[in-house]
Amino acid sequence: MLPIILNACLLAAIVSGQTRTSSAPDVATTSGGNQRTISVSPGPWSVLRIENLDEEDIDTPIVLAPGQPDLSDAVAMVQAICKGRNTDAEKAAALLDFVREHIRLWAPPCPADAGNPIRVLNAYGYGNCTSFAQTLSWLANCAGLEARVVSIPGHALSEIFHDGAWHAYDANGDRMVRKEDGTLASAEEIHLDPALLDRSTTALFPTPDTFDLEALKKAYASGVSYSDPLPAAADCRIAFVLHPEESIEWYLGDRVRCFPYQSPSFMGCPPRNICASGTLFYRPNLSLPHFRKRWGLGQRQDDLVLVDGKLTVSQAKRIEQIRMKWDFPWPVVGGRLILKGYRSRGAGSIRCWLHRPDDLRRIELGEIVWDLPGESGEFERVADLGIAAVLPAPAPLYAVDLELRMFKSAPDARLEISAVQVEVDLQRAPKTLPPPILPETLIYRDSSPGPRRVRVTLRHDANPSPGPTRPETGAGETGKEAPHGNASPARLRHSDAIQ
Repeated sequence: MLPIILNACLLAAIVSGQTRTSSAPDVATTSGGNQRTISVSPGPWSVLRIENLDEEDIDTPIVLAPGQPDLSDAVAMVQAICKGRNTDAEKAAALLDFVREHIRLWAPPCPADAGNPIRVLNAYGYGNCTSFAQTLSWLANCAGLEARVVSIPGHALSEIFHDGAWHAYDANGDRMVRKEDGTLASAEEIHLDPALLDRSTTALFPTPDTFDLEALKKAYASGVSYSDPLPAAADCRIAFVLHPEESIEWYLGDRVRCFPYQSPSFMGCPPRNICASGTLFYRPNLSLPHFRKRWGLGQRQDDLVLVDGKLTVSQAKRIEQIRMKWDFPWPVVGGRLILKGYRSRGAGSIRCWLHRPDDLRRIELGEIVWDLPGESGEFERVADLGIAAVLPAPAPLYAVDLELRMFKSAPDARLEISAVQVEVDLQRAPKTLPPPILPETLIYRDSSPGPRRVRVTLRHDANPSPGPTRPETGAGETGKEAPHGNASPARLRHSDAIQ
């Protein structure tokens, strides 16, 4: 099928009080904190790509359907959920429906993230009963309601205080227990009178172990305990910076990858039905000053140097290096470092490490270029970040910190890097992306302090190949596409533009 192209040519962007119409191709100008509505061709999509065409960073670019809540900001999210709800009971019911809709029962998040609702909503979109209870109680606190997490043997749920009493809300179990007067019972009331469960609205409790009604009565009768959720002010917003010369693609369907911390007993369906994932692409033009500025080259004695748009070593018999780091609000599930360059015979070596901030380890990815006397000429090498990034479980990485070291064996030796490409694979909750079937309009939004140039593209692949699609080769890059499994290069057509 042909790609689904954003058609923004008729859209007027309002920047600093002035209305401007389309004039430059492949450029969309937006203003910090403002949103732009763009027309699209209705239908399915499988790849969403956002490119930074500006010389400045873009803060948290997102694309959503009209009316779709922005899960990256807890304040905006709660305001949207509770809009038009006047009583605390109405707000609690709306929050319950929201959690049921935006978290799937599948697998528990990684233990390090299980108590972080903003990550559960944005990075996972799935969880177990504790995830449901923590998220609902936290959102209720964000909405100004008093809430807590209730634990019984083998299960967790929420309690929200309104109308002068505590009320049990079981977002995971979809079980509402009402007393004879029609009001919701508290966990303590169910503990004292488990027969209240006979009045609940579901017959079975849908967990992998499947509590039946009698087992649930025994669990409540055994006792209840309480714990506070995260404070409402904790981790209320996730942020992501798309730097110049970077693009990010998001995938639905068969390209989906997820962090390998899932219990098989929870995995009733494959990841492609539960998760979304994506790839950040960084393909800098080494001839431009931005690369030197971003990574601070020249500030340390052992820094690599840029000569005629190529990375090289300033002195022989000395190791020189560059450190490149990215931070993400989503788990890292893989990636690649791709280098192109030239080396003469016996010129030296290039090695790479991935630093893991969680356990302060440095994992060697191997020698990109070996110091072999018989080899010379142009090279293209790929270092796979996958195993180093995702293992050991259970804690995922939320940052990629690469160290590249070069050693030149002799002053007259030639060892240089002419092109660098970094790809980082990420996991994301699908509810934070546009719906699988696109409406007629979408909304692009970012939080940048001023106007930015950005390109947004959607496409649909009827038979997608595994792995990320490749952006077309950019300025300052040479050679063929680096290999990546059995993924075939795919060119994306781009949107019309506004300025």
